[in-house]
Amino acid sequence: MRLLSLLIILLSGTTMAKTFKNEIKFHTITPRIKIRWNSPATLASTAGINSMGNDYAPIGHFAVEINCEQPNKYGINHVLTGMERADKAESRKIVLEKKIGLGSLFYNFPGDLQNADSTAEELRQAKEAGRLTTVTVPTSAERCQKAMDFIDQWIEQGSYTIYGGNKKVALGEGSGCADFALEFFTIATSVVVPDDLLVKVLVPNKLIGDSKNKKIKYSNILTTFKWGKSTKTSKLYVTPDSNRVREYLYLNATQIDDNYVYLRHLGGKERPKMLAMDAVSFFSDYIDSQAELLPEYKKSYDFEFSYPQREESSKTWERISVKELN
Repeated sequence: MRLLSLLIILLSGTTMAKTFKNEIKFHTITPRIKIRWNSPATLASTAGINSMGNDYAPIGHFAVEINCEQPNKYGINHVLTGMERADKAESRKIVLEKKIGLGSLFYNFPGDLQNADSTAEELRQAKEAGRLTTVTVPTSAERCQKAMDFIDQWIEQGSYTIYGGNKKVALGEGSGCADFALEFFTIATSVVVPDDLLVKVLVPNKLIGDSKNKKIKYSNILTTFKWGKSTKTSKLYVTPDSNRVREYLYLNATQIDDNYVYLRHLGGKERPKMLAMDAVSFFSDYIDSQAELLPEYKKSYDFEFSYPQREESSKTWERISVKELN
């Protein structure tokens, strides 16, 4: 890293393509208005405003792109996907029509792994709108395959069919887009996600409906300005905060054009602030060699949750694979 820290040079105007032999990219799309977790009222109002219209990422989105040197058992070495709701409009329906209130935070939405082509289109739109941040993490060949193995388990166990926060992602319970992406960040780097990147709130029971016997008026949420104080009268909700995760990756990365490269896991705390693309290309072999020194990722994913698949695994892999490599 001392060698790299000497390369503080001017930005290049070149668009970043694949740079390292084994890499995982994290694409973050910010919502039009920042989601605020200060209180039930601020959460409901900011999420509600973002959900108006037909925005492609109303509450923001995380996509993950895995590009390995070697293909997996399906002959695939490049995927672009993310967890998404199968029906993006359902969030508004269950709050406004079914009136489950903040029970929506614990709700198991029908989920899916987003197709590579639709993901790419959303990223294109987000880049044009200035809402896209991409952080690339170089990793080892072994860890890159571990990432592919995790997706394989995620597909085989039908975990992609459950979308929502507050889930045990590593056990296959399902996930939202941010916690799904962060699992790959840990695989690539062994960095434990800092606790301050998580939202932890006590949701008052009085705001959690069930659409049958207990219905919550939206106005009740908009007029509640404090979270709960006790687990006796509230339910704990934990999920990654997309804005905090984006800022963490952004602030700890090296800037290359409008993209960023995370290098801290390769040893040392020193890092360059900026690199020109030609410099990164020149030193990519060095970075790849450092990535191969990462210890083996020994964590095994033995999922405790299993759900019916909607299609054959090979079809899911086909949907999320990138046909033309960078």
